Amino acid sequence: MSKRLSINDIANELGVAKSTVSFILNGKAKEKRISDELTEKVLKFVKEKGYQPNQLAKSLSTGKTKMICLMVEKISDYFFSHIAFHLEALAYKNGYKIIYCSTENDPEKTRQLISLLRARHVDGYIITPPRRDRA
Repeated sequence: MSKRLSINDIANELGVAKSTVSFILNGKAKEKRISDELTEKVLKFVKEKGYQPNQLAKSLSTGKTKMICLMVEKISDYFFSHIAFHLEALAYKNGYKIIYCSTENDPEKTRQLISLLRARHVDGYIITPPRRDRA
């Protein structure tokens, strides 16, 4: 498996500053007065090399993971699966991805999942709380 291409690699290959590459990739080339020629050169290079930004690094700098959790009783349930389908389409259109969790109406499992997802810095939650009675 080959090493993942980084902004440093791009900068070194093209002989420009890492910050210049970052500004271009984040759509700030005009704002930072980077020439159209250099912008095109960088964008062409990243396209040819198939560069994919490191989402962890990006989330550390932006404070956003672009992930939302849908936590329901049972994701395979007909009702919840249809909600999930439409929610995913809407989220994707807005640049977000969805993580699905089934709580199985277990309050302890719900607490553990929320704790895990907080540690992963998920941007938001859509939760159907577990029922208190199981009658």
